[in-house]
Amino acid sequence: MIAIICPVHRNPHAVAAQIRNYASVHGNSAFHILHPSIESKDTFAGFTSKHILNSDVILCKDRFQTSYYTALGAVISATEIINSNHSNVTHVYYHSDADLLVESGFNDTILKHNNGFLSRQAGERWYPYRAMLRDTRFQGVRDHFSIDEPDIRIGRHEGSFFEIELWREMLLVVSKFFGKEALSDTSCHWPFEACIFASVANKLLDGAAPSTSNLVLTKNHRHSEKGKNIRDIEANMLQVEDIISARKRNRQNRCFGMKWFSTDLDHPARNFVKETLENGG
Repeated sequence: MIAIICPVHRNPHAVAAQIRNYASVHGNSAFHILHPSIESKDTFAGFTSKHILNSDVILCKDRFQTSYYTALGAVISATEIINSNHSNVTHVYYHSDADLLVESGFNDTILKHNNGFLSRQAGERWYPYRAMLRDTRFQGVRDHFSIDEPDIRIGRHEGSFFEIELWREMLLVVSKFFGKEALSDTSCHWPFEACIFASVANKLLDGAAPSTSNLVLTKNHRHSEKGKNIRDIEANMLQVEDIISARKRNRQNRCFGMKWFSTDLDHPARNFVKETLENGG
């Protein structure tokens, strides 16, 4: 069984569509754990009705402070649920609420590769590098796993997945240094997951590179408008041609997802993905 963790904040209609998209690919082999942000005006209360979403969905009751930079608290809260109630979980998959799967084979891809994440050496060109080195919480994690500065890794974390044993070992230590109080001050947030997942997993795997990377490809935001969320600007959204191009480049023939999708449920890119997957694509 695969546990899928997702922090959510707004647009419950789009989140529901995302879960149905995933469920159409993973069937009964996975379930979803949602962590609604503390600031969210939406309760997502109806999301536990399986007949609506075609998948089992659990809502985190213990909610941590999250921000634009990180939702590590969502990961910790969801992992507590996995450890307490789901001994049959074999893998954990982590993503955001802005992607959809555009290729089938979710279960087979995860079972074949076991671990999938991006990992490259961190350096001063990474904008939070200095804040990362000054962070005593991360230093505690580094000390525990003997991660020296040259061994610090970074990588986009959306669509990363891990074997449950590795995940539990990683989160057991991370949760000790990044507790609820330690995460409460958003001014001290930086992209924790992008560094912690890659650095700790790389160490636990003795530096062996995973046989595949994370499963979500991200379209870069190139446009901004004053007073508008960048996710609401059409020029930043995935288009049908973006999806066709990415599917053609899928040399590993693996399942993968993409972001950012428009929250308009009738957007051509969404309709193309739905029709493609329904036709066995």
